[in-house]
Amino acid sequence: MIATFAVLVFSFTGNFSWSEFNYLALTWWFRDALGVLILSPLLIAWSDSRRLHLNRREALEFLLLLLGLLLVAYVVFGGVLAPVARNYSLEFLVIPFLIWGAFRFKQLGAGSTILVMSVVAIWNTVQGVGPFVGVNVSSSILELQAFVSVTALITVMLAAMISKSRLSEQRFRDLIEHSFEGIALLNNKAEVYYASPSTKQVLGFSPVDLINKEWVTVVNKDDRERVRILLTELVNTKGKTINIETQANKKDGKIIWLECTATNLLDEPSVQAIVVNYRGITDRKQAEQNLKLYNARLAEEKTKDEALIASIGDGIIATDPQGKIIRVNRAFEDMTGLEPEEVVGHTTAEVLRVENDKGQPIPDQERSLHRAFSSGQRVVASHYLVRKDTAKLPVTITATPIIYEGAVIGAIEVLHDITKEKQIDRAKTEFVSLASHQLRGPLAAVNWYGEALLSDTKSSLSDQQKKYLDVIYHSNQRMIHLVNALLNVSRIELGTFMVTPEPTNIIEVAKTVVEGLQPKIKDKKIYFTTNFGKIPIIEADPKLTWTILGTLLENAVKYTPADGEVYFEISTKKLGDSLGGKKIKQDSVVFIFKDTGCGIPRLQQNRIFTKFFRADNAIKTDPDGNGLGLYVVKTLLDNLGGEVWFDSVENKGTTFYLTLPLAGMPKKEGTKRLT
Repeated sequence: MIATFAVLVFSFTGNFSWSEFNYLALTWWFRDALGVLILSPLLIAWSDSRRLHLNRREALEFLLLLLGLLLVAYVVFGGVLAPVARNYSLEFLVIPFLIWGAFRFKQLGAGSTILVMSVVAIWNTVQGVGPFVGVNVSSSILELQAFVSVTALITVMLAAMISKSRLSEQRFRDLIEHSFEGIALLNNKAEVYYASPSTKQVLGFSPVDLINKEWVTVVNKDDRERVRILLTELVNTKGKTINIETQANKKDGKIIWLECTATNLLDEPSVQAIVVNYRGITDRKQAEQNLKLYNARLAEEKTKDEALIASIGDGIIATDPQGKIIRVNRAFEDMTGLEPEEVVGHTTAEVLRVENDKGQPIPDQERSLHRAFSSGQRVVASHYLVRKDTAKLPVTITATPIIYEGAVIGAIEVLHDITKEKQIDRAKTEFVSLASHQLRGPLAAVNWYGEALLSDTKSSLSDQQKKYLDVIYHSNQRMIHLVNALLNVSRIELGTFMVTPEPTNIIEVAKTVVEGLQPKIKDKKIYFTTNFGKIPIIEADPKLTWTILGTLLENAVKYTPADGEVYFEISTKKLGDSLGGKKIKQDSVVFIFKDTGCGIPRLQQNRIFTKFFRADNAIKTDPDGNGLGLYVVKTLLDNLGGEVWFDSVENKGTTFYLTLPLAGMPKKEGTKRLT
């Protein structure tokens, strides 16, 4: 654009003739292009300090190049040989020097040789000598520009190609020389003619140590013949690749494991070698050996565990995190009558029917496994397992979650057959019932005659004798109370007690209980308060209601110290309402018994409804208790559709919560009433 514009300006101003416009524009354009071709490579080379860094040998070669080119250019363009070689194209003698500069020194050599050649050629042509001298200076310069432009363009392109090729070659060489893997090139005799520097790191040998030696010399002698056979087959098969794992000898004599990948590229013109990539895998082999030993030990432990599980008499179920069965043992098959293929992949709720004492199915959310998953803790419960043949088996089910790094990854459920325990418990209960019946007669006689003697004002007994008789009478009363409690327990456990609901005023029953405890309340100066709501008449057994309320209220008074407080509340709650931290499961009459007594120790609270159990501090407060009252209350409520639970803090007091269904107590046929 600049050349064309300049010629146009000069033509319009009359400095150039319009007849010479094309010629002058072409000459001017060639001059500018030639300047770019000559100076650009040199400027690029001089702008990169790395390209200017030459060692002594390279600097000497570069100087000889320029001197040689200067001499040849002077001879060619200075007209020295013009008289004897007029008809020869001597100007092409400079091209080898241009190629030399581009090949050896890339952009620096290309730019420098182009500049030297151009300066000498232009100077001599302007002086009227050389192969480009024409009829006038302009035509001579134009021809010279064309020659210099072509040669400069070819030289620059050649330098760029060589530079790119050498850069790729250098990158490839750097990759090989800095690789952690060793690389070796073998000839058709499997002899090494190149080894990468990483040979030292992998094998301990320097690359020179392996040159002209068979590759198999590094292989351990025990495996050398096998590797030699594989390499021979590789040499004879074009393009084939083999992978070899073998032991090798390091220079220091240490034996290591090598992994080698060898490829036959003998017919590839750019390679003409068998290329072997190799790396040390001793650590991996050791890890594989350790893993093999670990797996062997694991298999051994698994076999032992399987034998142990198979030998356990209890049924065992293993589940995944979703509660699906993944394994059962032989005892489970015997207990349930189910085969493994019938249960694996299913949940216990899908394949096992579990019932309570009344023959009612246990809801899924109340089953041991579900509760264990929900709470993350071990859950124990006693139910009846319905076998495949519909026979019922009493079992204790223990579900334990498997927790790994804070997450539940499965569970183990153990089914323990308690048929014998049930039989023993029944036998004990029957014995207690029989013994209690046998004891009631003598105790009643002692009680009757004791009352008669104590009430006889004309008796000739001395005061000391009357004191002894009073002790005998009250001790007998405690024995009668204990025998009655044992009879109640036996009747409940044997299922012989009856429930006879009738329209009952719960408030009136509660008032009779409170009235009976008034002497003890006044004696201990307890601040006793009640809060009775409006309670409808419900179908209930008055005797059982009195027993339940009397037990809880008597305990509140008994274990509250003098000047303490007891609070008794009766109200109604609807399904879903909250009471004492729990949701009410049905419309109910609710009772609250709150005291400021000795409380229940935290570590003993889970046993408070157990038969014959008494907390340590309760024994100290009242040594005469029998540990049956709360057991009877809990067992009765389980049969009557009610619930009982508590909150307690030792030395601060206890609050018991009790519910009875507003719909009434279910009727139960039986042969005995509770005493």
